[in-house]
Amino acid sequence: MCSEILAEWQEFYGQYRCMDYMKMAIVTTTIHIPRILEDYSIIAQENSIKDLQFVVAGDAKTPAECETFCDGIEDKYGYETIYIGLEDQYSEYSKLANYIPENSISRRNFAILKAYEMGADIIIMVDDDNFPVLRENYFRGHSIVGSAQYLNHVESESMWFNVCNTLLEKHGAKFFHRGFPVNFRYEVETKIVRKKAKIALNEGLWMDAPDTDAVTWLNWPDLQVISYLGGLYGETFAIADNTWSPLNSQNTAIMREAIPSYFLNPFNLRYDDIWAGYVFEKVAKHLDYSISFGLPLVEQRRNPHDYLVDLRNEIDGMTRTPSLIKELFQIDLESKSFFDSTEELINHLSLKFQDIKEGYQLWLQHF
Repeated sequence: MCSEILAEWQEFYGQYRCMDYMKMAIVTTTIHIPRILEDYSIIAQENSIKDLQFVVAGDAKTPAECETFCDGIEDKYGYETIYIGLEDQYSEYSKLANYIPENSISRRNFAILKAYEMGADIIIMVDDDNFPVLRENYFRGHSIVGSAQYLNHVESESMWFNVCNTLLEKHGAKFFHRGFPVNFRYEVETKIVRKKAKIALNEGLWMDAPDTDAVTWLNWPDLQVISYLGGLYGETFAIADNTWSPLNSQNTAIMREAIPSYFLNPFNLRYDDIWAGYVFEKVAKHLDYSISFGLPLVEQRRNPHDYLVDLRNEIDGMTRTPSLIKELFQIDLESKSFFDSTEELINHLSLKFQDIKEGYQLWLQHF
């Protein structure tokens, strides 16, 4: 047993040492000045992160000063900082740019593409209201992506696990990850299986304002996460091959070769990242990769939301998700890469999900 534990620690230590050789990119889209980049730059310097770049996708409402601010980040901290505004998006990715409406958070796709084209090994998606909690482990937490690690895998008897069970809310309220199927929202028995796994995506969790749905926010407008109970499963844990969870696009890192499987479709509104996550999860499981959760934590100082508008933008996705999941479960994949498996998957989806098919067909043209 001691030798097994030693081997695990050596593997983790070796992974952290390899951070010096991995190129990381932090990507976002915003209609504000992305001042959060200053925080990430300072943290990167404190932790001697060398190969890091920032990519910001602009939108119609993004202030003109945003590009100047990005130039200033590069000048001040030395990390390459790219601003890709609407004009550049239309000129470099014309078909996709015309498909994605302006004033859409799905403009984040262009930041992801640019980071991919510039050779990033790990692409970390953040929102402009995500502030790292434990400064010394932010980049280390996401460096698990693309590696093989020993992790606790949570297995649920219902095939669904709510990762928000690891978050303590100040009222003791129980809530679910945004996009969690409503027909599986009940307590289930779980067990832990520890195994070595290749990690395709890591979703860091959130303090303060969690990523839950509009119905929950309307009922609990002062919802607040005050503690992470990661010790229940391990500071970073995974979900088992036969267990599912929604995925989002904030504080979430994806390995380079898996990027073709992750597309944010603007016509799914507040389910753009949820459905991207389900497609990604299907492909990753088929290719024998795991999805991990936990560290690094961010404090989400949530931008203002109109929860009635959010609810209106969630109803369609909430209603259609069970049908999407049913189709994903029934499709047997044979392809051996993320690109090929994604192409195979979308070709097997029914016409009920033509919106997913059209978006991914345009997305895959860039790989």
